[in-house]
Parts: sequence; structure tokens; C-alpha cells
Amino acid sequence: MLLRNKLQSFNLSRDLTQEKQWGNSPYSHTDLPRLRKGLVSAQFWSVYVPCEAQYMNTVQLLLEQIDAIKRLLAASPKETTLVMASTDIMKEFGCGRVSSLLGVEGGHGLGNSMGVLRALYDLGVRYVTLTHKCHTPWAECSEDDSGEGPNAHGLTIYGKKMIVEMNRLGMMVDLSHSSANTARDVLATSLAPVIFSHSAARALCDIDRNVPDDILSALADNGGLVMVSFYSDFLTCGKPAAISDVIAHINHVRTMAGVDHVGLGAGYDGVNKTPQGLEDVSRYPELFAELLQDPSWSLKDLKKLAGLNLLRVFGRSRSLLPEDLMPPPPFPPGAGPDGGRRALRGHHSHPRHRLPLALQVQVRQPGGRGSNVTLPVLRGRRPPSSLSSANPDQSGDHPEDSPSSFFNGQSAGSTRQAILCSELTQQ
Repeated sequence: MLLRNKLQSFNLSRDLTQEKQWGNSPYSHTDLPRLRKGLVSAQFWSVYVPCEAQYMNTVQLLLEQIDAIKRLLAASPKETTLVMASTDIMKEFGCGRVSSLLGVEGGHGLGNSMGVLRALYDLGVRYVTLTHKCHTPWAECSEDDSGEGPNAHGLTIYGKKMIVEMNRLGMMVDLSHSSANTARDVLATSLAPVIFSHSAARALCDIDRNVPDDILSALADNGGLVMVSFYSDFLTCGKPAAISDVIAHINHVRTMAGVDHVGLGAGYDGVNKTPQGLEDVSRYPELFAELLQDPSWSLKDLKKLAGLNLLRVFGRSRSLLPEDLMPPPPFPPGAGPDGGRRALRGHHSHPRHRLPLALQVQVRQPGGRGSNVTLPVLRGRRPPSSLSSANPDQSGDHPEDSPSSFFNGQSAGSTRQAILCSELTQQ
């Protein structure tokens, strides 16, 4: 936002804490030196445009953001590179570079077009957050700032088709910012595991933005995961937060969904209030140091939290076979074009609505140098935005193994990214 896509004077390889413009900003938590200190091995960058651009030039702005991210990465080729698959992440890990991936924050950026969705996949985007703080014509959000009502309480028929097309492409479906109704419809529709890229547990902070317990439980059937946000407003409903609050949400998701369905999605560079002790992307070791003191967490399970769960979901989203993508059975009575919703579990008896968690990721040092690598997954940095130059003034008419060897992996997060962190020890 500050740079307006003018990157000539910006260098992600510098320590931004030493630069006045960034060091004094409550939204600046990420640079390559701090990513290395936090032992981050991969990160999703957020491609974001504001809801005010919906029905206007949102696709243009989205493409400009992708261009800005790619130019940002190209300026530090020895330290980071764009990747598009989990196997690429492992290759770059062996080279000691941070893998960068793209995620679109908000389905309003698609311009209601599956053609745009397919084009974004070709450009390297690997997840789409279905809504942001506005409804789209095909999906209901959890926190609408426009005052306009949704077309449906959940997904419309077209929205369901959009989910199936994302499955076909191998694009991960992100339900953060979606309403509970939308999440339930997606879980009844998607043939692949889904993610909540930066959310927390509603049982601990009762706001619509967080995930209710019935949906947490349903993730076990779907195979997806909730990546826990570090934003204080989501953790403690606005009160000052600490590492213990993050752990409380992690533990609640683990209890309701299972340890295979929880990850880290901090939201760094997209939030202005972080827990004490987790001030930026370099501080992930502090979180894992606390978790290692909890006997209910095994080293194996901490590795899942750190990144293996996300790698599994990412890999599974790209490995659907053509027979997996057969149309689902007809909608139940009442679920027609008026946006009627399926029951959360009503159609899970169909065999292709149950995807086996067959992808097992083995983590090891390149060249067989041991098995002491961790792959934390969190969220990464929001890139500089040029949105202020567009200046839309209104939206259009309405028509997102030892403790020491494990602990060398951490991750970072930011607005609409996932981050895979791992041990980058060079031997």
C-alpha cells in the first residue's frame, strides 16, 4: 500500500526493521532476513484487491498485484523463487532458498469468471480465498462491510460449480472470511481437502470470522485444515494476546478436528496486533519452544502442525484423478437455484465425497542426511499494493528426533499466505 507497486527502492533482502518507513509500521513483520531467522522454507504471498473494486477493475488490479509479487521475488533470486507444487518446495529447500507461492485473497477478484480462475492458475496462483469482507454474487462472506445482503445464504449453484472447477484445476479452496453457511456448502461440495488459511476457533472468541465447532469436526471427513491466525482480535476478541492464547486455539482445533487438521496461519503483514512473544516472522521458535513443554504434543504431531498437514492438503488438491471429478449426485430437495443449502453431512455417503488421506509426506534432508527436518506452515507477507492509485469510490450494483532437531523449523505468516518453514541447516 505504501509503495503503490513502485519497487525500485524496495529490497526484501534488507532488514526492514532498520528502515524508518517499515520499522515503525505495525503492519511490517516480514523480510528475508527475518524469514531466515524464523527458519521459513516456503510462503504463500497474498494477492489482494479491496472489495470496493468489485464490478469495476478488480481483475486488472489483481494482475498488477501478481506482477508486483513476481518482480519483488525476481529482485532476490538467490534467496527466494516462485514455486507451484509441493515437490518444488522440497527441491528449493535442498537449495536453501525460500519457496514463494501465490494465493488470491477474495473471490471478488475473479470477476465472476471461471476463465479468470483458470488464467490465475496458469499464472501460478494455488489457492483462492472465496470471499473477503464482501459477498460475491456466488458466495456469502462472514463480515460484510457494504451493508448489501448476499444472493444466497451460502453458495449459489454457480458457486458450487466454481468449487468443482477449483478441484479440477488443483486450486486449493480457502474458507477464511467465508460465512459458516458457505463453509458448510463447500464441505458438502468439494472433492478435495479445503483450508482456512487464517482463522481461529469461535468457541474461544465468539465472532463470525472464526470457525464454529461443527465445521471443525467436519474437517476430519473432508481432510482439510484450519491454519490458526495470530491476530489478537481473533484470538482474544481484541484484548492483548500472548503465546498461550495461540496455543489455546491450536489445542481446541486439535480437539475438535484432530491433529491432522490444524496448522499455523499467523497473518503477518496483514494485521496490526500480534501476541506478545510472536511479534514477527522470526519468532516462531518461541511458539514451538512452548509447545515442546506440553507432553500432549509429540514430535511427530508438532511436525504436522508445523507444515506436513499443509503439504498433504496441497499435494492432495493436485492429485485428483479424472474419475474423482465426476459430478456429485443431484442436490437434495430445496437446494435449487434459490441457493438452498445442503446439509453438512447429507451427501457424504457418495463415495467420491470421501477422499482418503493417501498422501504421506516423508521429510528428510536432501541426500539422505538424516530425518531431523521440520516444515512449519504459516502465513506470509502481503505485497505492496497499488490500489490507492485506482481510487474506486464505490462498489457497483450487487448482481474469500529430538526436540532440538525438530525445533529448527518455523514459519511465518501474513495476509493471505501460507508458509512452510523448515530447518535450513547447511551441512
